[in-house]
Amino acid sequence: MIEKDIYGYLSSDAELAALLGAKGSDRHIYPVYAKTGSPLPRIVYSVEGAGGRGAEHVQETVMTFQTTAETYGRASEVADKLYRLLNNAEPGSIPCSGGRIYYSRLIGGEDFSDELRRPVKALSFVFKYRKYGD
Repeated sequence: MIEKDIYGYLSSDAELAALLGAKGSDRHIYPVYAKTGSPLPRIVYSVEGAGGRGAEHVQETVMTFQTTAETYGRASEVADKLYRLLNNAEPGSIPCSGGRIYYSRLIGGEDFSDELRRPVKALSFVFKYRKYGD
């Protein structure tokens, strides 16, 4: 499970924080859902199929990041920054407590609007990693 590591990596990036308008402890990055009234722009992430148990040394997880903003242009700016941070990251470039992330790659995405007709850009990434001691 690496979602805490990915959250820490994203929330520590100054350029992403500036794009999101993050202030203080609210980084505008939320797991699973954002509460009603959460500020825009924001990122909501989910984890699909945290896999690789037992005898497997390298595990694989897919994470989807949904960027919601007031305008399509701002949603695109934030999604582009996510892409630059997460796609084809060099092994070890994303900090991972008690392990190492070897690989990350964009595997899909889509554009849509939420129930309030705000633009949303979703990007899905696969991460291959090893947690030592697992």
